[in-house]
Amino acid sequence: MALYAEVNRLVSERISLDKLVSKYAKLEPTGKGFKCLCPFHREKTPSFHIYTDMNSFYCFGCGVSGNAITFLMKKENYSYSDAVRKLGEEFNIPELLKDEPKIDREAEQLRNEILEANRIAAKIFMQNLENSAEALEYLEKRGVSDEMRRRFAIGCIGDGDAFLEQLRENGVSLSTAERAGLVKIDENSKARSFFFNRLMFPIISRKNVIAFGGRIMDSSGGPKYLNTSDTPVFNKKQHLFGIDFVRESLRDFPYVVLCEGYFDVVAMHQNGFRTAVAALGTAVSDDHLEILSKFNKPLVVMLDGDSAGRKAAKRIAKLTVPEKLDLRVAFIADEGEDPDSMLKKEDGAGKIRALVENSKPLFQELLDEQLTIFNSLDNVEEKLNTEHLIRDIFANIPATKTKAYANYLLKRSNGEIRIYKPGISKVRTLVSKAETGEIRQRDPYEKYSFENVRKLVVIALLRSEFVKSLEELRDYFIYSGYGALIDEISAAYDEGESMDNILEKVDSSGDIAAEFKDKSDSYIEKYFTREAAGVKIAQNELLYKTLCTDNSEEAKRKIAEIIKENRDLEKIKHDNRIISDN
Repeated sequence: MALYAEVNRLVSERISLDKLVSKYAKLEPTGKGFKCLCPFHREKTPSFHIYTDMNSFYCFGCGVSGNAITFLMKKENYSYSDAVRKLGEEFNIPELLKDEPKIDREAEQLRNEILEANRIAAKIFMQNLENSAEALEYLEKRGVSDEMRRRFAIGCIGDGDAFLEQLRENGVSLSTAERAGLVKIDENSKARSFFFNRLMFPIISRKNVIAFGGRIMDSSGGPKYLNTSDTPVFNKKQHLFGIDFVRESLRDFPYVVLCEGYFDVVAMHQNGFRTAVAALGTAVSDDHLEILSKFNKPLVVMLDGDSAGRKAAKRIAKLTVPEKLDLRVAFIADEGEDPDSMLKKEDGAGKIRALVENSKPLFQELLDEQLTIFNSLDNVEEKLNTEHLIRDIFANIPATKTKAYANYLLKRSNGEIRIYKPGISKVRTLVSKAETGEIRQRDPYEKYSFENVRKLVVIALLRSEFVKSLEELRDYFIYSGYGALIDEISAAYDEGESMDNILEKVDSSGDIAAEFKDKSDSYIEKYFTREAAGVKIAQNELLYKTLCTDNSEEAKRKIAEIIKENRDLEKIKHDNRIISDN
């Protein structure tokens, strides 16, 4: 099993909760995800909601909530470890199948240091831009407004050595800068900036700067675009430029548009198409499609109308296309044009809108291209060859859509092409492309100290009367990384076994045990009660975050309940303040 701190990252980023729940209930799409009849209680009207952007669920009927791990634990009565292992097997995530997990605070600390280094670098780049007449003039020539400059936090870098000095002045160590991909060590063991003399675009995911894309502003040589190499917080095949803006903009423009370059995205946003995103110097991947499918809106891939664009469309059609994704393609007919250049021309925005709104499903577009050829042929051998190409395209269509496309082919080919494909003929293999820790954890409990949670566990291990109280916080501990320990502690307590080996695992240095060794019973009870209330508040905040994306009356009522409960919990914290150390 993976490191505790990584389990939630992997589950959150690699597992689509709707895929798991769909095995137990029939899902209906909603604006924020899906709904269904609750798998945990009887009902006639769906009250169980899946929020795809948070990858979590909540039932307005019985109040059950959680993520993929808690779903399996509640539905199948699995232990934490068994639930994690089952998810690892079912979704082909090897990291979740490794041996006994360890608590690796060093790995999490490194990720946080990298994110902080990137935040500082982005700030430096933005300051540099304000002092660079060349860069400001370049952006003006490209038609980038001040609003878009701020929206995307665009900056620039000049001399690489000056940037290294700026990092040092801001407290970023050379080691961290290297791990963040900001610095490289040359053959002479000298540190050099990875970027120099470029316009800089921060790559932002969940409000964290995870990487950068740099673009040259002249013809001085070097690649046109240069992107951060893969780091513990960034993998270019799993991230997209502009992704953080999509959810908030879908109400105004209900399509997600996948472009090729940074300036395409900036131009699209500047002209009101604020759901545009771009891949990061790499071809569209399976992960990109999976991420974008979570928005439950048509995904329109904008491509050149030339042979290269057609070739790119065929390559995308060979990826693992999620069953629920409405994947479309829009070909730009004018040679040499892209969204950025089109939008600068008369009625460019109108033409882009028409391209997107009139876009055809990708598989239909590719099939139509070959069907036109097929229907024009008289030569039997040529027709057979074209039919073979049609069947190759059809083989990649998601299983749930094959019947509709088979009927479409039969009609369009005047009954000549008949395809039968069983619904479950395509075995989908989800390959984990991320090493442990590559994706930053979306921590719903950022405001609550990891160390405080650890202290609660140690107190329960030292004083068994607190074990039952600890079990009441089980849902929180699943998220915090201690879910498996709760199982171990409960089992040892029920069997009357020693918990010393578990204590060694959690507090190997003995520092926490020493902190409470000489404290009175009253002190420890107050401490545990106060911190347990803090844990429950943090748990409520996760649910609050999830429900804030839902504008329904049910969600508003539940939010009101959470606010009231948290007020009561805050009073418990206040009443259990510790005045004396004894």
